[in-house]
Amino acid sequence: MIRLLEISDFGIIGHLEITLYPGLNVLTGETGAGKSLIVEAIDAILGGRISVDMVRLGSRRARIQAVFSQPLPPGVTELLAGSGIELEDELYLSREIGSDGRGVCRINGSMVPLQTYRSAGELLADIHGQHDTQSLLRQSVHIDMLDIYAGAEALSLRQQVSESYRIRTEFAATLTDIRERSEERLRRIDYLRFQVNEIDEAGIVPEEVAALEEERNILSNAERLYALADQAYEEIYGREATAAVESLSRAVDAVGGISAVDSKWKQDLDRLESLLADLEDYGRTLAGYRSSVEFDPQRLAQIQDRLDRIGRLCTKYGGTPESLIDYRSSAVKELASLEEQEYSAGNLEKDLHDISIRLLQDAGALSRLRQETAVVFSQRVAGELKDLGLLKQVFSVTVSAAEGDETHRLESIGPKGMDNVEMMISLNPGQPAMPLRKVASGGELSRLALSIKTVLAEHDMIPVMIFDEIDAGIGGRIGGTIAERMKRIAAHRQVICITHTPQIAAAADNHMKIVKSADNDSVSVHIERLMDDERLRELSSMIGVNDDDVVGRDIAARMIFDSK
Repeated sequence: MIRLLEISDFGIIGHLEITLYPGLNVLTGETGAGKSLIVEAIDAILGGRISVDMVRLGSRRARIQAVFSQPLPPGVTELLAGSGIELEDELYLSREIGSDGRGVCRINGSMVPLQTYRSAGELLADIHGQHDTQSLLRQSVHIDMLDIYAGAEALSLRQQVSESYRIRTEFAATLTDIRERSEERLRRIDYLRFQVNEIDEAGIVPEEVAALEEERNILSNAERLYALADQAYEEIYGREATAAVESLSRAVDAVGGISAVDSKWKQDLDRLESLLADLEDYGRTLAGYRSSVEFDPQRLAQIQDRLDRIGRLCTKYGGTPESLIDYRSSAVKELASLEEQEYSAGNLEKDLHDISIRLLQDAGALSRLRQETAVVFSQRVAGELKDLGLLKQVFSVTVSAAEGDETHRLESIGPKGMDNVEMMISLNPGQPAMPLRKVASGGELSRLALSIKTVLAEHDMIPVMIFDEIDAGIGGRIGGTIAERMKRIAAHRQVICITHTPQIAAAADNHMKIVKSADNDSVSVHIERLMDDERLRELSSMIGVNDDDVVGRDIAARMIFDSK
């Protein structure tokens, strides 16, 4: 419920704080005192339209704040959690509009987009009056009202329908995408298979290229390598006069003679003998290498062909053997994914069929429940309307379910089911019922709203109801009936009512009077909570007798007593 409403620089209101209580809160006052301005402020704090014209003359901005106490509707808790706003002991809404037209919305001190702010407001309170019956005129909410009255079973079925509808929509979209891209996907599969096969047939490994290039270099230079190996061997062994081995061998003999006499040369002799051994070993290695050098043009041509094939594939798919292998890996993964889509299309068709059957069953069950509920709901509302003086009006709720074959019915199902729900009314006997939005007048809509809210009182989750002069133009007996209905609604939620009817004011749990006063060139609005004698005087005045008249006071006291 709203615990506190604070209005600053809004219209003719400079600053006004209104403390509200559980039950029925009634605001009375002279015409033009500012009562409807308070309703406009409440509408603004709930996310309604607010214009720069509402900023008080001479002020920079208008500001409205409201404090809502627990418990709050579950939807508000979910909305705040989804917006990252922490829920405290109380909920604070704040709305500002500057003289420059810029507005700011805050929830618990956090700035939020207007749409988020408005969504919270729609869950917290509902305003009904002669000039503010949009929610009742919107056909889209009629189905919601009927489901609320139907209760937990309908709401559970509706949730199942909504979830099945969501899943079916996703399945259908995925399957449509798969089918639309089927030819393109098959072409891509064939192309990827060709590429993978082409790479696999080549049997390329990254290390192969380096080995082939080295072998090619050797074969390409076979003659030169043989000549160099032969030359080196000849220098070591082949020339008798100048062979390195022969010369070094004679040097070893000579140093051996020196060391036999001079022992200091013994170490040098060992080094020379080691050099001679190494040189002889090098000679034998060169001889082996020389004999291994092959002149094989056929093998060279094979290597060149192999390198050319690898080069073409690298140019085509990667640039390097490593990139080529990476490309193949990527192609294999994409190929597996495309083939999986082809395989999953069959499974998806089965899943789509299964969820469609479930959706039809749940939507059908929900439709039957709505049709049964609509009869009872229509009778209950019609009874309330008669009590409120609308004796000639015939009220009904029509539930039109989709017909035709399975395909047509499936196409007609939305998140709320397959039904078109609309409130209908006949204003005069013998006239056909017409959609409410086309024929009902402001006064009728106000009393119809009260009737519906009375019927929904134990089912509706909105914690605050605001009624703005819905009693306009009614007689005394009907005023008492409206008061009784409001009292009944106020047993389940907070009701705020602006009224000129004394019977409604007498039923209030909290009676407040709006007073406008003029001081020189300025106008101010303030509020008084009426208790005891002050309340009796106000009721006497509303009845139309002098507030000092003892009889009038007795009547007012009796009205208060009878309304309890």
